[in-house]
Amino acid sequence: MSMERTKRNYLIGLTLLTAISGGVVDLLLKEVFPQAYFEAYPLIPLYFFLLELLVFYILYRRRDTRQAPLWLMALKMVKFVLSALVAVAYCLLVGHHVKEFLLVFVFFYLLYLVYETIFFARKGGGKETS
Repeated sequence: MSMERTKRNYLIGLTLLTAISGGVVDLLLKEVFPQAYFEAYPLIPLYFFLLELLVFYILYRRRDTRQAPLWLMALKMVKFVLSALVAVAYCLLVGHHVKEFLLVFVFFYLLYLVYETIFFARKGGGKETS
């Protein structure tokens, strides 16, 4: 699989994941659990979408594919710490709908973690290693 095709597949998958999961959770929060809807909700899928774009950009600009697993693990750790800081900042600064925010935030964190892991586990994300 060529590098351009890999990039295209990743970006299409990421965009579909964001649109579908963001829409479904938005619908659930507004229609099924309206008391749990919070104004900052749309920022959560956007945050994870942009974070995944950044991770993808950093990984695929690396020339040495032998270090890709090390970079991926390091970036996952950075993502975890940054996400924890964002969650704590929301709880301290905003202070309302904290349980709802944390539940949705953790759901999206795990969803994108699974997507990223599955994508990069398949033959190195399709990256050529020859």
